[in-house]
Amino acid sequence: MTPDYIDAHVHVWKPADVHFPYDSHYSGPPAAPTSFTPELLLAIAGAAGVKRIVLVQMSFYGTDNSYMLDAMQRHPSVFSGIAVVDHDATCFGGEMTHLASLGIRGFRLHRLGYYTAQGADFTQTNLPAPRAVGKTLRGKVQKPTFPPRLGIPQTAPDSHFATATTPAG
Repeated sequence: MTPDYIDAHVHVWKPADVHFPYDSHYSGPPAAPTSFTPELLLAIAGAAGVKRIVLVQMSFYGTDNSYMLDAMQRHPSVFSGIAVVDHDATCFGGEMTHLASLGIRGFRLHRLGYYTAQGADFTQTNLPAPRAVGKTLRGKVQKPTFPPRLGIPQTAPDSHFATATTPAG
């Protein structure tokens, strides 16, 4: 019996079109390769014994998680996702709740305009104080702890390790 592997961080994308346009605020480098579709990913992953995949929202799409959600809807037994939400949005907590109901299991918070041609511009972020984020997200996300043997500091960035809670049942 072969093990069932899980790939915990994969991006998928295709050239922008009317249904899945790139974010107008994205000013980073162009997509290279020009596409890495869910179908191509599934062919590669299947050959390697990967049965489940966590999709992570691609920066080209900004906070429009539609392409990733479409892949998740078409392959629900394979994909779950980590969405990007704009913490400056009026109701980002409501957006997170809605995305969690669609199968999103984690979130990355950032403001529009975050990515530049030089990469991530951390000087442009202005996340609210942790207490404000925690109050907004209470009951929606939780930061896991890691076994000491993994060597991951308990202060690891939430943007990569926060997970959505889901209702029991």
